[in-house]
Amino acid sequence: MVNNEELLSKINKFSHAYLINSNNLDASFSFAKDLAKKIIISTNDELLYKNEEISNLIDENSFDDFFVLNPDNLNIKVDELNELLDYFETKSLRNNGNRVYVIYGIERLRPVFANKLLKFIEEPQDNIFGIILTQNMDGVLPTIISRCQTINLKYDVNIALDKISDMKKFLEFFIHNKVDTIAYTNDFFLKYEGNRKEYIDCFSAIETIISNQINKYYGNSFNEEYLVSSLDEININKLIKMLNITSKLKGLVNNNINLNLLIDRYIIEMERGD
Repeated sequence: MVNNEELLSKINKFSHAYLINSNNLDASFSFAKDLAKKIIISTNDELLYKNEEISNLIDENSFDDFFVLNPDNLNIKVDELNELLDYFETKSLRNNGNRVYVIYGIERLRPVFANKLLKFIEEPQDNIFGIILTQNMDGVLPTIISRCQTINLKYDVNIALDKISDMKKFLEFFIHNKVDTIAYTNDFFLKYEGNRKEYIDCFSAIETIISNQINKYYGNSFNEEYLVSSLDEININKLIKMLNITSKLKGLVNNNINLNLLIDRYIIEMERGD
């Protein structure tokens, strides 16, 4: 398990842009916040904000000099990217205070918009630092990778075997019935009675199953218990899209959204694969 405090203690000179590659976006986002705190507090004079206050505001994603681009769709839209770039056109309220942006899931950036971000990364303004998160390095443009300091994080994933079993059945059913699965979602999710933590665990189980299948495809180590035979019928590009969609929809579970509608949307997007 990654120890944020131990890892952060080794970072003494800040890079203008970090690329955090991990097997768990949510966990690496926690690390990104801790790194952002260290970067921002390092130049804080405590005239406007106490360090503890900054830390609390970053945890709430509400600090003035901390911007998070966390798209709720499969692709980062140009207006979302423009919002990030425009945000840093203004000056910090704190005199020469460090500022940090986080991009959650850089693999969702369409290549056509990449040059906008590349210019921003290549020509950073003073005191602006980027932390870019991914759990699919194959989906990140090499030009972005080359301009960032990469940090690889591996997190322990503890998913109950009964959840793995339930989601294997769900995936098997989905592969054979596609969008018609919507009519049978209660068979797989009714038992969780709208418990958002349980739904997050369900999505995490699906992530684990699909990641395991991708490892099998590439000849890496995999767990026989997590295999779903029908996934062998899915090509690797579709598997990667399914993994990205799963991660994206998992990020919406804690939002004020109807969970039944969320599962319906998940099935539709999984079928379309876009």
